[in-house]
Amino acid sequence: MTEAKSAASRPASVLVIGCLGRMGRAVIAALAETPDLVYRYGLDLGASPEAAGGEVPVFSSVAAVPGDYDVAIEFTGAAATADLIALLKRDRKPLVSASTGRSPEQTAALEAAAAGVALFRSANFSLGIAMLQDLVARAAGRLWPLSDIEILEEHHRHKLDAPSGTALAIADRIQTALEEKTAEKLPLVHDRSSRHCARPREEIGMAVRRGGGIAGRHEVLFALPQENLRISHEALDRSVFAEGAVQAARFIVGKPAGFYSMEDLIRA
Repeated sequence: MTEAKSAASRPASVLVIGCLGRMGRAVIAALAETPDLVYRYGLDLGASPEAAGGEVPVFSSVAAVPGDYDVAIEFTGAAATADLIALLKRDRKPLVSASTGRSPEQTAALEAAAAGVALFRSANFSLGIAMLQDLVARAAGRLWPLSDIEILEEHHRHKLDAPSGTALAIADRIQTALEEKTAEKLPLVHDRSSRHCARPREEIGMAVRRGGGIAGRHEVLFALPQENLRISHEALDRSVFAEGAVQAARFIVGKPAGFYSMEDLIRA
């Protein structure tokens, strides 16, 4: 058997970044149920490796991670962006990036570092959310400006960013769908407490709820004068995001350099 055939027949090895967090552990559990991918290394920045247990090596710095893995999956946060960029520049390996809350500057720096690499980025790895984004874009194109548009998102009390990256991605899809109808993107309105006027049509309302253990719920309301259309999605368990990230990792192994998204995955 040639070396190329041997490499093609073995499971692709995965580096899980943020492996000691809730989502990292969910990714590891999903990998255990995926025969063509294997959990090779863990990375959790600044953490004590002894906290991981198990047989898979866990590292607390980028410098300590061996480079002999095939693809990385990260669930970290904006604060880890610089370390993620350092890893990309060093290893030039495909990356599935699931973190939200990055600034535009951090996102631009990450994309620049990924030049020449397959980078799969999404604010949400749920297949249902991918379908919701498609549906709301079509509804917006048909119903606005007859309707007001409001987005509500709910998450567990530990989530750091608000609105969620998914809610912002949904809003962006709506704004893009309406580009031919509007001179500028509809502004996102997060607070109306200082207003004393009627709601204008030319905006998208953004509302946030945080509490308990809500895995994630997103709803888009198209409010017309005599009727309402609500398109919503609710994740019943965070494992759905881990499983989606694992599917994305399988998808980009061997893919040409470039940026990939859930839209590419569901159309494959």
